[in-house]
Amino acid sequence: MMKTRKVWELVDPPANKTINGSKWVYNIKHDEENKPKKYKTRLVALGFKQKAGIDYGETFSPVVNFSIVKLMFIALVSLLGWNHVQLDVKSAYLYGKLNEKVYLKQPPGFIVKDAESKVYLLHKALYGLHQSGRSWNCELDHILKNLKFDKLLWSNCLY
Repeated sequence: MMKTRKVWELVDPPANKTINGSKWVYNIKHDEENKPKKYKTRLVALGFKQKAGIDYGETFSPVVNFSIVKLMFIALVSLLGWNHVQLDVKSAYLYGKLNEKVYLKQPPGFIVKDAESKVYLLHKALYGLHQSGRSWNCELDHILKNLKFDKLLWSNCLY
């Protein structure tokens, strides 16, 4: 997935730049009988070393009030007889483009042979970076506007 989405490229470590660590987070999804159904893993950046104004700029990303979303859907579906669809974007942050140069140590267990001293220059956001939520929101906003969706004046999250 990281290669397909062009999340990073291997580079020599730059001088005087923060090199973030990373770790693997593991999760087990269970079925209705609490039996393991799916094993998942996610690489996260250890962004606590990032410095505001140096390693990242804006971090604000809007959050929708879920009560408003439910009310809007119930009203539109009921009054207009619309069908509705719900979706989830898997690994959403990996779509968010980074504006800053962010470097990451090679993840544990995935050190590239003969390139052990190199680090990754991130092109896309990872969970754990301060700016990841905003990066994903900016990308989603761009996609929806290109699809001719209009953002509601009173909500930054509804189109």
